[in-house]
Amino acid sequence: MDIAWSRYENPWRIVGVYLVAGILWILFSDHLINLLAVDHAVYMRFQSAKGGIFVALTAFLLYIQVKKDYARIAGLSRTVFSVNRELTAYAEDIRSKDLELQKKNASLNQTLDALTAQNQFIQEVYRNSNTIIMIWNETGAIRDVNDAFQPLFGYPRDEILGAKWADLLLADDEKETLAERLRRLQAEGVGGHLENRMRHKSGEVLHILWNETFMRQSLWGEPVIVSFGIDLTSEKAKEKQIRNLAYRDPLTGLQNRIVFEDQIQTMLDTATPFAVYALDIDNFRTVNDLFGHRTGDLFLNEMARRLTAHFIFSALYTWGGDTFFLLDPHIGKADLDRTVATVFDALESTWEIGDLAYKPSLCIGIAVYPRDGSTLDELLQSLDIALNKAKSRGKGSVSRFEQTLLQEVFSRNQLERSIEDALEKDGFLLHYQPIYAMPDKKLHGFEALLRWSLQGIPFQTGELISFAEETQHIIDIDFWVIRHAFGFLQRLPAGSPLLLSINLSAKTVVSGRLLPFLETCLAAMPVKPGSVQFEITEHSLIYDSQISRATMKGLKELGFLIALDDFGTQYSSLNYLVDMPFDTLKIDKSYVDKVLDHKRGEIIVAMIINLGKQLDIATVAEGIEQPDQWDKLLELGCDLGQGYLLDRPMPEEEALSLLVNRTAPETKPGG
Repeated sequence: MDIAWSRYENPWRIVGVYLVAGILWILFSDHLINLLAVDHAVYMRFQSAKGGIFVALTAFLLYIQVKKDYARIAGLSRTVFSVNRELTAYAEDIRSKDLELQKKNASLNQTLDALTAQNQFIQEVYRNSNTIIMIWNETGAIRDVNDAFQPLFGYPRDEILGAKWADLLLADDEKETLAERLRRLQAEGVGGHLENRMRHKSGEVLHILWNETFMRQSLWGEPVIVSFGIDLTSEKAKEKQIRNLAYRDPLTGLQNRIVFEDQIQTMLDTATPFAVYALDIDNFRTVNDLFGHRTGDLFLNEMARRLTAHFIFSALYTWGGDTFFLLDPHIGKADLDRTVATVFDALESTWEIGDLAYKPSLCIGIAVYPRDGSTLDELLQSLDIALNKAKSRGKGSVSRFEQTLLQEVFSRNQLERSIEDALEKDGFLLHYQPIYAMPDKKLHGFEALLRWSLQGIPFQTGELISFAEETQHIIDIDFWVIRHAFGFLQRLPAGSPLLLSINLSAKTVVSGRLLPFLETCLAAMPVKPGSVQFEITEHSLIYDSQISRATMKGLKELGFLIALDDFGTQYSSLNYLVDMPFDTLKIDKSYVDKVLDHKRGEIIVAMIINLGKQLDIATVAEGIEQPDQWDKLLELGCDLGQGYLLDRPMPEEEALSLLVNRTAPETKPGG
């Protein structure tokens, strides 16, 4: 642009051209005028014309030059304007790009700050995370570990770096899986959850759950594996504890019912023959009652210890009671006998448990697959039937399941349903056996006796009572008897002095239900409590002596009389006569039978009668069947008597008609 100006727009050029043109014009025009002018006037006119022509020419030249310069200046102006516009746009673009660059620079700075902060955060997480982080290469050498790694495994950082972690930390039986683990990581890039048993520097076994990533590029210039680990050791311990709670008996540590039934089902699924034994401790309740549950627990632990000393742990089971179970794949008769003998050998010596010396015994029930059942329920049912049969035979008994036992159970179930039906529909009967005063044979009262016919056939009362006690129906039967006996009393003439004796079972006495029931009966059926005497056996007194004493006290407070039944046939503790409020002693038929034939029998009966007189307790002789027995008992001073010699038990209507003649017949045939 400077060159073009110096060449075309230099003002001195125009001046020079003007001077040259002016000088040449003056010289040539003056010379021409001198040639043409003839006089001074013409000369002056030519000079004026020359001046005008010069001015016109000069103006024309100036016009041409100015026009040219103006055009050039206009072109330059347009060029300058265009260039200026371009420069302005460029400047705006520069400013825009500068602003954008500033923004990008600011963003880059923010990103850099964020990356720096993130890197610091990652470092903090890496170093301070509770998660174990271990970085190792394809040879297994440790490249780096975080701070959580060191206290967990007990190795200082400088000792662990560079070491082969599998050799140093991994349990021996898991090392063979490492190569496959590395191949999978190289192929897939990531590894799923993997649990390892690892070793602390002290040798303690740790359970670690890993999650791993394979990285082909790293700070170390080689592929590395980043392993993230969680310590599951405490969780495993809790899991084991929970498993023990779920599958072990908490007291003995033996396997429980869940494992027992699962194991049986497994053997059933594989059709593996086996025998199952139920070992029930005889009278274990007595140990708890006499010595306390703590001693009972020690006893059960000792039982478990002795059994595990003779049988493998996985074959023994128990859960929350005094019954142990044993599974054995040997089912031959000799095998069964040998197993039973081994069980009894474990109990051979007297056990010393604290201050207690105790020699336990067991009842054993046995069922065999497949003979005694093909399903879990069938086998357990057979086992239960066999064990109950063994227990019914007495302490230390063994029973193997037989089909006849199943038939017996069915019969018992049918009998139980029949008893329930009789209770619901008043299917029982009461007969009343008269009780007479010995000196004058005057009617003193009755004993209410239960009678029952099953399908038209009389059922033995003793068997009924024994079965009802086993099935827990005896309390309901006793209550049925009391209600109907009270009804009989209400039919007696007003003011009748007769006494009605009602038998009570031991379970009813200690049930806690008797006294509230009697209060309800007295409210609904107003009879005189003094006309009712409850007969209680010595067995009731030792069944639960504390509750028995409380029940007898309650009976006396209600106004009832109490008789000690079958005195002398069981424990015959004189303490009962001192401590208990008895009104009557009943001499059992077994002594009455011997009062004539055995001198000792007569002496014992005489002692009972004299004891009653000394304690002001009436005596009643049961089962008198011969006139000589009556005479002898009268001679010995017995107060009351009953038996077939006098009257058999009779239905209610017949007993009421007996009130017309209130003396005993002179003779009765024996029976």
